[in-house]
Amino acid sequence: MLNCYQLKNQEPCGVCNACLKLKALNHPDLHLILPLPNEKKIDGRALAVWKKHIIKNNQLNFEEWKKIIASELGTDKEPAISSEKISQITSILKLRNFEAKKRIVLIWYAEKLNTVASNKVLKMLEEPPDKTYFIFVASDKDELIDTVKSRLERIHVKEKISAQISKTPNTNNESDYAFETNTEESPADENFKKFQTWMRACHSKNIVELNDLNLEISKRKKRGYHNFMNFCINKLSFCCRHIVHNKEHAQSNEEMIFIRKFCKHLKLKTLVLLLKEIQSSIYYLERNANSKILFLSLSINLFKIFDEN
Repeated sequence: MLNCYQLKNQEPCGVCNACLKLKALNHPDLHLILPLPNEKKIDGRALAVWKKHIIKNNQLNFEEWKKIIASELGTDKEPAISSEKISQITSILKLRNFEAKKRIVLIWYAEKLNTVASNKVLKMLEEPPDKTYFIFVASDKDELIDTVKSRLERIHVKEKISAQISKTPNTNNESDYAFETNTEESPADENFKKFQTWMRACHSKNIVELNDLNLEISKRKKRGYHNFMNFCINKLSFCCRHIVHNKEHAQSNEEMIFIRKFCKHLKLKTLVLLLKEIQSSIYYLERNANSKILFLSLSINLFKIFDEN
């Protein structure tokens, strides 16, 4: 869809030159990153082998891929995504596009990024190249580091939908594709409750509630505070998209109900200002600002934004 020459009702035509190249995974502006054993001698052959198998079976999993590596590439080493591969892609992205207006970077089994590679990806996401789209495919999102997850829009794809995947996806069918809103109990649920409390306290200038929340947040270590702020950035970014696209999501869980109500009386400009303030707080946190004072100061600034907008 991103590079189709003949879009019809916002759907790719499937027959133009760009669509055919993407279908064959051979478009020069499609950059593929996948877990590989740390052996340079198989690097060139591995991508061709992966393309052959993923086209035959679009639900190829990691264990199947390991068996293919062993049988066709002759190594039993554990596949991973190395920092060298991310560096290569970073260098390519500094160049002009080959033929399309937009580039796509697809990271398959993104949870297999090693620590150094994850940090390089994070830097790439913080300063993304123009007109470049990153797609992270993961079977276990919890294995991705929080700072990377916070910069992604998560889409849950149900299992056993190969018939639908083999066709052009219908992005309006939310039974197959849906924004993931943490319906299971997890640390994200706790963060969402705090985010909800914080936004309500700032909007209503509830000092007592804010003080209780500040005491709770300040008990967290630096990384915990950082993760919470990134979580809030992720949610406010989703609110921005919700307002811009004016789209009703199928889910009616607690999170989506709050987001709909929260966005109903807010302008996009207000959300952008909130985002900027929270992003600034992360900047000061990384320079060793006191988290308790920082959170209080940040909350007062959010008071003003809600008041003035």
